[in-house]
Amino acid sequence: MNPEWTQEHRNKGIREVPRDILEWANIQEFRESPPGALIASVTDHSPGAVAGLKKGDTVLSLDGDPVLSSTFSQQFQVGNGKVRILDVLGQDGSRREVFITPVWIADVGRWVIGVSMVIDEHRDNLRIPEGEKHRRIPFELGASLREKVRGYVEISKSKDVKESARVLSRYVLFFTGKDGRSMEVDLLERWNMQSVECVVDPDLSPSGSYDFASRRVSVRMLVEALTPHVLAHEYRHVDQNENPSFRSAMDLYESVSKKKYEDPAHWTKKIRSGGWKILARAFVEGGIVKTFEEAKPYIQSVKERFDEYDQAVQALEELIDGESNVKDQLRIGAAKQIKSLLDERVWSAFIANVNSENGLASSFGGVRVEFNGVDSQELDGVQREDLLKKLRTYVALDAFFQIVSVIRWDQAVLDPSTNCLILSRPSMNLRLAIPLREEVSQEAEKVIKDMQETLRMTIDDYELKLDLAREAKRAAFESLPDASTEVVESLTVRDILRLPTLRIERDAEYGALVALRSLKKDTGIDLLGSGEEVLVMMEERQGVPPSLQLAKMTSSLGQIENYMAKIGVSIPCVRKVIVETRKQRKEKEREEVQREAA
Repeated sequence: MNPEWTQEHRNKGIREVPRDILEWANIQEFRESPPGALIASVTDHSPGAVAGLKKGDTVLSLDGDPVLSSTFSQQFQVGNGKVRILDVLGQDGSRREVFITPVWIADVGRWVIGVSMVIDEHRDNLRIPEGEKHRRIPFELGASLREKVRGYVEISKSKDVKESARVLSRYVLFFTGKDGRSMEVDLLERWNMQSVECVVDPDLSPSGSYDFASRRVSVRMLVEALTPHVLAHEYRHVDQNENPSFRSAMDLYESVSKKKYEDPAHWTKKIRSGGWKILARAFVEGGIVKTFEEAKPYIQSVKERFDEYDQAVQALEELIDGESNVKDQLRIGAAKQIKSLLDERVWSAFIANVNSENGLASSFGGVRVEFNGVDSQELDGVQREDLLKKLRTYVALDAFFQIVSVIRWDQAVLDPSTNCLILSRPSMNLRLAIPLREEVSQEAEKVIKDMQETLRMTIDDYELKLDLAREAKRAAFESLPDASTEVVESLTVRDILRLPTLRIERDAEYGALVALRSLKKDTGIDLLGSGEEVLVMMEERQGVPPSLQLAKMTSSLGQIENYMAKIGVSIPCVRKVIVETRKQRKEKEREEVQREAA
């Protein structure tokens, strides 16, 4: 990520505060939203009570993420009941870490901890006055910042978003210019977020999200100290969407806020449906290697498993095709023999009758025909017409094809009492009795029996082979990689498939910090908290590009590497493994060359 991408923002969205806004601001009460969620009550013997939570405690964060009273319960609906970590501020000012495990209540279909929160109306009230199209809300940011920052937001309703959400049209911060004038900066305008729809959704489980398909930015917190950082992060996603270097990676992006991101079954399905090539793409789009070919050596063992499965599938398909071809050849051979046994005069008359324009005659030239269990001579005109349509569908003009078509029917039986070949097609409710030449009835019986016996033996033989082939395919499928399959040393399939997402998220997080630093340079507004630098921490981690080392941040906003650790293996760690693997491979090749030379 090039940190100079913020150059286009320079002085953008910055203006002198309009007179009407100054007059409005002079009569407003700018209040800071208190951090965390205040506990109103704790149910006896509940997970909250067992963990030691008390009325009056304030929950500052859940698993490191800031919380709101209105969405605190919602944040517990992800994680499948795993142990969660709360940062809790007691009434006495003490701070402690609380480990808590929610329980599933089937009656309400939710994970609960037995704690209710105090709802802060100033923080969570997104109501718009009756008859108004929008609302302007003053606020003050101060938590974790060097100096307090005042500003306002403008929200409006929209039929395109749900009732509890609001469209955010302006996010303005006030500052004093170098010449002493009252100035403002609209962050949405500065970061070009007016090109996408920006929504405030109090039910959102992550702090923010960007839908690449609908081009919609959503934030959970309206006037929190972290909101500008979230907006900058999501804006970077908007910018990535227009960036050719990220466009191909978007196909492999997975939202880290969705439940399936943590589900191993999701990654297993992804690798088994996408094959080894999706793994190679993840290496490339994750920024680990430059080309598809460079990725192949690292996924060779995975590729071999898919090759084995493909071979098993091909063998099964060839057997299925072969069975069909053999059956066809047997039927054609039998048809040729039976054709010579038919009374040609009677058969020709039958064909001519079926294909003639006056084929409604009750007789079919000596061939007895039953339709729906009724002799053709007893059918009415409509029934005969329906019968003729079915016969013409299965009896063609070509004599050879005619007999083949007939022999394909479900049953072929010789009736010695009438010296007829009985052919029936139960699915069509058709039954034909075709006379044979008088002197060949025994020969016809032998032909039919031989054909049916050979067909039965052939089918039995193929069924055995098919069972073995199906079992081989099943075994090959079971051996395909799953989410936990190791690809390179300690790196699993899931780690590799997450690389494009990690690259996109890591770039967005750094981009947000660069944007906030640029904002500070242009306006003096410092939204980076205490300003504590984590540059040393980043330099200690191998593989961090020099262009990214300009980004500095504080623990109040969450360190980038800690953020990356939450959503998967970090890209520098993967690069380190790849480098070590490449060294080991070259060393092994060198040893093999030396052995051959000796």
